Amino acid sequence: MPFVCSVFAGIYLFLIFLLSLYGLHRCWILYLYFRYYKWAASAPPVAPASAWPQVTVQLPVYNERYVVERLIDSVCALDYPRERLDVQVLDDSTDDTREIAAAKVRSLQAQGYTVSHLHRSNRVGFKAGALEAGLHQSCGEFLAIFDADFLPPADFLKKTIPHFRNPQILLQFQRDRRHMAARRDHLVGRVAARYPDGRPRFVLPRSDAGLALCFLAERGVPGGTSCRYQCV
Repeated sequence: MPFVCSVFAGIYLFLIFLLSLYGLHRCWILYLYFRYYKWAASAPPVAPASAWPQVTVQLPVYNERYVVERLIDSVCALDYPRERLDVQVLDDSTDDTREIAAAKVRSLQAQGYTVSHLHRSNRVGFKAGALEAGLHQSCGEFLAIFDADFLPPADFLKKTIPHFRNPQILLQFQRDRRHMAARRDHLVGRVAARYPDGRPRFVLPRSDAGLALCFLAERGVPGGTSCRYQCV
């Protein structure tokens, strides 16, 4: 009996230790937030439209018939010079998502948007493979990648791109539950959308970004990010 009690006590202490590590990591994130973002100066806007860099937006989708149209519409509605925005719909779908996405792309092309629909007959590499295939046809200095169930706010690019003018900045990680479409669709999405509310938005220098981001990516939680082409 004492041996069994010792085993349970050991397991309990080990779990407490793991939770303590997680809590210390959250404290580190808060420290980085107050150091690099809370009191950081706002990035100066780039006034003339011709001065904004070319941006390629990649939208990897797979059998997303219910959300693909609103995703493409929301990206084309971004507040960014149209001639500087290149949108790629990277479609590996095996259902009617392919036809839905193709029809939406043709409609937007007729309106003057630079949108392309890239469909693969195989899923080699899955999402990473689709992103790599699109990268070979991209023309942007910057890349923005959005999940299918994420609706980017209209000012996403104008808020993030200026920060990359600073060579010391690696990444601005943006999450906003108000634009997570999945939270309206099912219970799991609504629960998952609440978790990022406690996360700070931050801008990190290269030396700290790896440690800060190591616990922040969960599979299936919608989001978006942007990065320099040279960093990929």
